[in-house]
Amino acid sequence: MTYFCFQICLAGGRTLTSLDLSGCSSLTDTGLSAISKHCQAIETLKVSFCPNISGKSLKPLFICPRRGRDFKAFVANGCKLVSVKAF
Repeated sequence: MTYFCFQICLAGGRTLTSLDLSGCSSLTDTGLSAISKHCQAIETLKVSFCPNISGKSLKPLFICPRRGRDFKAFVANGCKLVSVKAF
């Protein structure tokens, strides 16, 4: 899945605004980190029921003043390792 995330970043990183990776059991924080760093236009990210993520790698996405105000939705239903404390 990490390779897949890097491919997403290469293909649409500058223009991708919405991404739904819900149910991807192989998604890890490493893949989310790549999305957070390279998908500069992302506004909506859904990662529900991805059991191997904690969300800690997304902190740069939420605290970036350039992107933070444009971010509309982060959905992580069923992700037991993701907590508000991570952000």
